[in-house]
Amino acid sequence: MSRKSFSAAVKGPPYASSRERIRQKEWFPMPWDNTRRTIYTETVDKTFATLEAFSLRKKAAYTYKHQEYRPYYYGTPSERAQYQFKLRSCLIDQISERERNKEHFSSNTEESERMTKDSIAFSQREKERTTKQKQYFMTIRDSNKMLFELKSKQETEDRLAEQRKERQLLQHSPINWSKTLS
Repeated sequence: MSRKSFSAAVKGPPYASSRERIRQKEWFPMPWDNTRRTIYTETVDKTFATLEAFSLRKKAAYTYKHQEYRPYYYGTPSERAQYQFKLRSCLIDQISERERNKEHFSSNTEESERMTKDSIAFSQREKERTTKQKQYFMTIRDSNKMLFELKSKQETEDRLAEQRKERQLLQHSPINWSKTLS
């Protein structure tokens, strides 16, 4: 197979348009129903425009919040008065926001101080409880130890007493001291 015939076999017969190529089975072996496609609802241009508008709104909000108090040099006296009114309202908003943040911060600090005091008190109570529990278990251990020692001492005394008794019986009747022989 020559190179020319191989490329002709791969490309297929020359058709008038690309639609005719799509309709051919060799170019599109699977029917449309069985194929999966990813569909974008917005085009790239629309997405770019949306993101651009979002960034512009974000910049405008930033400038409104942080750069609104710059002096207004040009314009009529009424425009200057409007600008000064807007400037004052912006500054009042910033001051009230700062006050709210301070109140929120102070309430948070009070709450955190209370929580630290509570955690310290809880740890102290827990430490006291563990020391009491340790003392209680130590007294139980000591009393059990004493009981074991007393029991072993009593057993040795009983054994020694029985041995003395047997020795005495053996002295009296050496042959049948245990009275088992009849």
